[in-house]
Amino acid sequence: MKLSSLTAHLSVIALLFAAAPVSQAQHDAGAGNAPGDGESRVSVLEQDDGTIVASDPSGTYLYASWNVYFASPFFMRNKMRCGQPFLLSDGGKQTYGSKNDCSYSSTNPKSEYDPAVQKFSIPVVVHVLMHTNGNGAISDAMVQSQIDILNEDFMALPGTNGSPGSDCQVEFYLATVDPNGNATTGITRTTNNNWYNDSGNYKSSLYWNTNKYFNIYTNTASGYLGYAYMPQQGGVVGNSIDGVVCNWRAFGRNSPYGPPYNQGRTTTHEAGHYLGLFHTFDNGCGTTSACYSSGDTICDTNRESGPVYGCPGNSNTCSSQDPFHNYMDYTDDLCMYEFTPEQARRLRCTVEYWRPNLFTSGGGSTLIFEDDFESGDYASGGWVTQNGKCRIHKKSAYSGAWGARLKRLTNVEKTFSTVGFSQVRVNYAAMVTNYTGTKKLLLQWFDGTSWVTVDNVQSSTFANQSVFLPAGAENNPNCRIRFKSKEKTKGSFASFDDVAVWGD
Repeated sequence: MKLSSLTAHLSVIALLFAAAPVSQAQHDAGAGNAPGDGESRVSVLEQDDGTIVASDPSGTYLYASWNVYFASPFFMRNKMRCGQPFLLSDGGKQTYGSKNDCSYSSTNPKSEYDPAVQKFSIPVVVHVLMHTNGNGAISDAMVQSQIDILNEDFMALPGTNGSPGSDCQVEFYLATVDPNGNATTGITRTTNNNWYNDSGNYKSSLYWNTNKYFNIYTNTASGYLGYAYMPQQGGVVGNSIDGVVCNWRAFGRNSPYGPPYNQGRTTTHEAGHYLGLFHTFDNGCGTTSACYSSGDTICDTNRESGPVYGCPGNSNTCSSQDPFHNYMDYTDDLCMYEFTPEQARRLRCTVEYWRPNLFTSGGGSTLIFEDDFESGDYASGGWVTQNGKCRIHKKSAYSGAWGARLKRLTNVEKTFSTVGFSQVRVNYAAMVTNYTGTKKLLLQWFDGTSWVTVDNVQSSTFANQSVFLPAGAENNPNCRIRFKSKEKTKGSFASFDDVAVWGD
């Protein structure tokens, strides 16, 4: 019902509808938190009395509660089940490594991404945002129940609602150590009425290093059940905006909202986006002959032209049964129960090559060493520099205040022990500036005789890299790596940061 049609009945309007200012957060999605493209088409706010004001081009509406709002035509019409923001794609810029296997425009579900290869374990921090009236409060037990649901769904645990799906071998756990090295529950709580209403740039104040933690925020989510940025979108990975926002009433098992969105599948759905999955209906039906580069870029999800709601016995929009039991559709929580095998491979590719510093593998990877260069010098990290062209520089930082810089032809070297490990992986972020050739910033490993190039960074913007060292690097008391700049041009330099070496 439109506000304009009831102006003569103010007493009724007071109960059902109200006008309210539009949240600025919805105008500033790129710089702040909320989904959008810089123009506010939809605004949803919770008022101090708990009523919900919702506006779109058709009018302004007021709902007595979130339950009434979630059941409204407004919610359905504006597809508020998920507010996945749209940014420019990084896919066309990434032309190195295996990021191409799970780019923004295509999928190559190779066998190396099979879940049987290894388990990925991802640390989570949940930021609970609350109103001064008490709304938004979530107990530790409710937070843990949501982590449990993520594991039930991503690992298809027997005896759970997620058991019919594919085991992705991706597990989540509440972080036990915070960015400062202190013990933590993996849960933060903040009372701020604007932040509770998904307004204001709260992420920049609250986020933990998004390269190393999966940040989840709970508030009103701008009226959506949730939203998340895909890492394949431009400027996401390593940025404070990275992470998932969930409506607190739909968070956890038997959450306050009640059926049909009270079994934690909103977070599962948004975590799917966070790990590189599209909606099953994104880009329409696509084509069967080009299913890895059209539709949702997955061939084993049936084609679908639009979202399915509720839990129908049958739905067919593209000449086959719609995949309405998939976590990436819009159906009721208890109607969802699967990722497909190829979705599992795409999201695992995303973890490996778009979020390489986020996970430990095999359920037991060990950090051999890491250096974020915040000490301000190479010596503290045990690096050996070739000459004075190796510097620590603020403008070479990927995260924090400092990063490593190599000017023109120079290198910096590190020696460490890999005794007891059967394979060694190096994660880092890097970029080059004013380079002209094809050999730019090289990561090299010394095989005992000569330096072997294992990675070649050519990106002009920071890119996350993840590389396994060749056979011979394992179980080695004197494993040596170096970063080497290969450009002669005056004014050229290479930057790298957040180096982490893992052993399995």
